[in-house]
Amino acid sequence: FKFENILQAKKIVSTMSLDQKIGQMLIPSAGLLVPDPEHAKYSSNMSNDELIKEFGLDEIKKYHIGALLVNDMPFGANDPSPYMWKKIAKLAIDQYSGPKGTELLVGTDEVHGNQHIAGMPLFPQNIGLGATHNPELVGEIAQATAQGSLNVDFNWIYAPTVAVASDYRWGRTYESFSQNPFIVESMSRSFVDGAQDIQDHYLTGVLGNVKHFIADGKTDEGLDEGNASVIDFNKLWQIDGAGYRGAIQANIGSMM
Repeated sequence: FKFENILQAKKIVSTMSLDQKIGQMLIPSAGLLVPDPEHAKYSSNMSNDELIKEFGLDEIKKYHIGALLVNDMPFGANDPSPYMWKKIAKLAIDQYSGPKGTELLVGTDEVHGNQHIAGMPLFPQNIGLGATHNPELVGEIAQATAQGSLNVDFNWIYAPTVAVASDYRWGRTYESFSQNPFIVESMSRSFVDGAQDIQDHYLTGVLGNVKHFIADGKTDEGLDEGNASVIDFNKLWQIDGAGYRGAIQANIGSMM
């Protein structure tokens, strides 16, 4: 990060109201905004105002919401096309009322491609990518994933997962590149490089988000989202922090 970016961020924050600061810290699921989720339907014949009202997108402006999770929307799967998602994302972005110099983050889980939209390419889970021992390929996959997101106006992906799986009883072992921290570090760095595609200090791809939490792959008895017993914090960072190191080296823009 460049020093002038930090100064710019501080300047923006200094101009924000308390309501705006609170709104910037909220990341509601898009489905939570919908007033009547049981009956909400999308139609290409609906006007922008009708769609905004139908899906509660005016809440973004009202509460100064800074980010949106679009993993789920109650469309009844009546139109899961890229056109529909792009329309909703564009309307959501237009409702953004945050401070000048910022924009709405439209985020989605994309650990192996944009699996929420029909027709988008999907890729092997991380365990398969790690088995290739090919970080360049992982970078290309990340770039393709990012482009698929940008095509529908999603600008933030919750990826890569950088867990170092150390207990096969953990039900999400497939989300780990490897048990080998060096492989995880290398793959993480390549994925972030490909997804964010930073040119002259600017993102030309999407904002990445490294996840989920350090040591999520070494929980006691492999319990998902359970506790991880840590005795040596230096060893924790050396092994379980490997993916975070790789992501930081690639200038990751956000972390869970």
